[in-house]
Amino acid sequence: MYADDIVLIALTIDALQRLLTLLENQLDVIDMRINATKSSCIRFGRRYEAECKNVTMRNGEKVAWVKSCRYFGVYFISGRLSKYTFENAKRQFYRSFNAILVGLADRP
Repeated sequence: MYADDIVLIALTIDALQRLLTLLENQLDVIDMRINATKSSCIRFGRRYEAECKNVTMRNGEKVAWVKSCRYFGVYFISGRLSKYTFENAKRQFYRSFNAILVGLADRP
């Protein structure tokens, strides 16, 4: 099994690395794993564009640094301030809603 929907927040990359290691240790107890390919790191603040050292899992896999990421349908965008957008969620809602309306309009 894999752990889903977990957010780790830290002030420094070293603190983030320690949190990740602690999380991996605790997940081992309940036989769960973190999928590094589905995980990502994002940075906010004055130095959001600065090069960061890699956050590494115990098995040696590196967690990718990204400019934006999705969490529960909300896209977070790296920047001086934390930014987020609901545009994709709204687009999917309207697409589904319109499909339902078209289906209802086709009924006799």
